[in-house]
Amino acid sequence: MLKISVIIPTYNRSAILSQCLDSLLLQNYPKENYEILVVDNASKDGTFEVVNDYQRKYGKDLIRYVYEVKPGLVHARHCGYKNSQYDILSYTDDDAILHPNWLASIAKSFESSDSPSAVGGKILIRWNETPPDWIFPYESLLGKLDYGNEDFVKEGLFINGGNFHIRKEILKILGGFNPDQIGDWLIGDGETGLCRKLHKNGYMIGWAPNALMEHYQVVSKNATKEDIKRRYINNGRCEVYDLVVAKNSKFSVILKYFMKTSIRLLESFLGILKYFFRAEYSEPKLGYYFIFHFYLTQYLYFLNLKLNSRFRKLVYETSWLEES
Repeated sequence: MLKISVIIPTYNRSAILSQCLDSLLLQNYPKENYEILVVDNASKDGTFEVVNDYQRKYGKDLIRYVYEVKPGLVHARHCGYKNSQYDILSYTDDDAILHPNWLASIAKSFESSDSPSAVGGKILIRWNETPPDWIFPYESLLGKLDYGNEDFVKEGLFINGGNFHIRKEILKILGGFNPDQIGDWLIGDGETGLCRKLHKNGYMIGWAPNALMEHYQVVSKNATKEDIKRRYINNGRCEVYDLVVAKNSKFSVILKYFMKTSIRLLESFLGILKYFFRAEYSEPKLGYYFIFHFYLTQYLYFLNLKLNSRFRKLVYETSWLEES
């Protein structure tokens, strides 16, 4: 039976971390065949105390605690890689609720005859209370992912970081995750970039629909115009990262891209003006508003990358490969 290292990067989420740990302790999978590795990314709340309570109850072999002082999701994920004991790495979020067959379904996909290099699972949104109707078309931005109810393995699949599983040796070969979120903002394309590296190298990716994760979201925070705008901005940053950093595109290619972006930015601005007098949360006004910020931020990210040496150093960071 496969042995799995479950890696949970966390930052100042002590209040909800327990529901993730509880769901992992209820797995229909032998506890001797997995470990739960909580990577504390320099939290300033009671994260250590929460994990320590679980360790006293369930033991430090099952639930392990690692402190990563360097801020940023990519560093927490790679700290998990360095400290993991097993050959399958299962990444999830601190606000995840994993269904009891989560680990068993992951193992089943990896052990299939197609032997995928990475596996993704279904993600649904669990709201803390009934959200407004306008948010439902935007749930994919909150991590929702559903390729159907049938298991399969194929090339070219994109899977999300909250339910992302990969063979340890493959993660090392590919150079790990790309730079990701620091605080609320992305500096690179994270797991999307890792998926692109899997695609480029012809690695197969499995889909395990029964490896279900529910992503816990708070209506007062996540079902807001500002939070969805932030996510559009982050996605816009990812596009430029892929173009300029990951692909190292020629100047002529970058120039052509931004010429097209200028047209789309103008179109979205005109769309906002056209529907200016409609209600704040009506469509298509809302969509034009988000798309406008998606394109606008691409100019700002590009300028920051070229003019801000500190930001550029963060984006091009690769030192995680140096074994500690």
